[in-house]
Amino acid sequence: EKNQLLCGSRHNFASIFDLSPEETPQIHAASSKIASTAWHPNGVILATGGDAEVVELWETRKQELLQTLRDPEGTLVRVHDIAFGEDGALVAAAGRLKDDVVIWNTETGEFVRRLVGPTYEKLNDYTGIHCLAWNQASKRIAAGNSDRQIHLWDVSTGALQTTIHSEFYVRDVLFLPFAEGRYLAVCGDRMVEIWDTEHQSRITDARLPRSGWSLAFDANGNQLAASFGNERPRDSRLSGHGGVLVWRCEETSKGIELTNQRRLDGGDFVIKSIDFTVDGKRLLGGGVEGSVYTWDVVNARTDHREPEILKLSAGIDEIFSVSASPNGTRV
Repeated sequence: EKNQLLCGSRHNFASIFDLSPEETPQIHAASSKIASTAWHPNGVILATGGDAEVVELWETRKQELLQTLRDPEGTLVRVHDIAFGEDGALVAAAGRLKDDVVIWNTETGEFVRRLVGPTYEKLNDYTGIHCLAWNQASKRIAAGNSDRQIHLWDVSTGALQTTIHSEFYVRDVLFLPFAEGRYLAVCGDRMVEIWDTEHQSRITDARLPRSGWSLAFDANGNQLAASFGNERPRDSRLSGHGGVLVWRCEETSKGIELTNQRRLDGGDFVIKSIDFTVDGKRLLGGGVEGSVYTWDVVNARTDHREPEILKLSAGIDEIFSVSASPNGTRV
């Protein structure tokens, strides 16, 4: 369970990298395309989800399937995102077609609650929840959809508390570890926004060079990162020009301030998913090239493109999800 990184791909397996490796174990999931991966806080159990309409929980040391979680109503179609609660007792997932979030008990695999969102009048291939996040006390869940909306629910009651209306397609959401989860970061088309969820007000934003894809916050609580890049056209892979912007993130009397911007280069490829190592010194990213990048965040200079210090080949053509283990040793 040490020095490992988890990656999900278009094919039906997840790769686990040991950062001082002798071999790379793989987990063969039910989904032909794994869209989301998430570590349990214990750093041993991981969740995978994709187009098989289930969430699977795995014991990574033995690559054994522990639980197969199903939506009792059968409406969880194509899982887009998975997230564990703070203590790992609950796991949530959401996906295509509906703005609902389904929650299960991690240990027993039993269905716990459905967080019901608004009903769509018309359905298309992009309809549904694309990202979700728990706040630090696991009291609320935020989820973003393709209609530029972010829903917030009370987990204990299942009540929809509010819906925030963004100005862009929402690809990722992340609660910041300030003021008991009051502030929410939102990433989408060329923009990162910070919202005060109590007042439903946008308090700050930052421009991205290209379309935003993924957010990450370091465990020390002072760095926010956002990945970017354009989707590749069907006839070419060398079109993304992706990378990551990293800011120092602080709570002030005015709310949240983003300063000391740094740019990490991702070359010609879109970086679709990022995560910090537990010490906050390195940032991990994966995208359409099928490799996992590792950047030195500490020594990255302001507005300077730093090359990756490590590039791990996953043996796959595209990576949709990258997640560093809570003990900082696996990916």
